[in-house]
Amino acid sequence: MSFKRPQIHRIDRNHHELVAEWERLGGVFLKHPPLDGWLWLKHWNAYYPVEIKDPSREGHKDEYTPAQQKFIAEAKRLGAAYFTWRTKIDVQRTAMREEGVL
Repeated sequence: MSFKRPQIHRIDRNHHELVAEWERLGGVFLKHPPLDGWLWLKHWNAYYPVEIKDPSREGHKDEYTPAQQKFIAEAKRLGAAYFTWRTKIDVQRTAMREEGVL
């Protein structure tokens, strides 16, 4: 008998550092697959999805899981905002965005 191995959601090595930066800037991070989680800032009045990636793996064929690829494709199709963080600068740029200018 064969069964499909469950997919493990691995945390990138920069995950904790970037989430800590987000929280330092006043944001809330809720962990939730298939991306790493959802972001909230008081002035946004909404949550937005975020995927945290190791900058050294940018552009690799397997950088995103199939579930993440499907989520991102659907977000693009709908014109929905989502974020990808690789560095603290990405986090800071996200925090500076205004609602409706995402």
